[in-house]
Amino acid sequence: MGHKNEYGCLMAMVSPADGQSIVKFGKSLIRDSDLYIKQGEEYGRETEPHVTILFGFNPDLKESEVRKIIADVRPFNITAQGISIFESADFDVVKFDINKSGPLMELRERSIIYPHVSTFPNYHPHLTVAYVRKGTFTDKITDKNISFKINRLKYSSMNGDKGWHTLN
Repeated sequence: MGHKNEYGCLMAMVSPADGQSIVKFGKSLIRDSDLYIKQGEEYGRETEPHVTILFGFNPDLKESEVRKIIADVRPFNITAQGISIFESADFDVVKFDINKSGPLMELRERSIIYPHVSTFPNYHPHLTVAYVRKGTFTDKITDKNISFKINRLKYSSMNGDKGWHTLN
């Protein structure tokens, strides 16, 4: 079993081949010495590239509810429109900015009808590359447009269990 989460989360998972390319690209872009590392917590490089559809499900979704959200969704592509950061109190997040595609937004709309907590009023889909020490990544890359295949969805529950759903 995984670690406890405060909320449940539904994620669009990048295909394994594209995910490996993203991780490799991140290693070429960000030095190990710039990574934000905190003992016992999941920071540093993102090793499981994904786009969060909705974080904050409370209570956890039932399997039948997850299936309603993902019903009839087929594999789809997402497009990254550059690389930027967002800042938090302790670190910066280097991320691909993701275009609000039809399937991604449809999944989001299907998700928000369930009870959830959200501290961000606007949805800004992104794909995290790495967590870095504040101020170490100052480049904004606007000419890096890449398409990634989404062929799986994952629901991560409050107790840390993860359920995979392959899109057909």
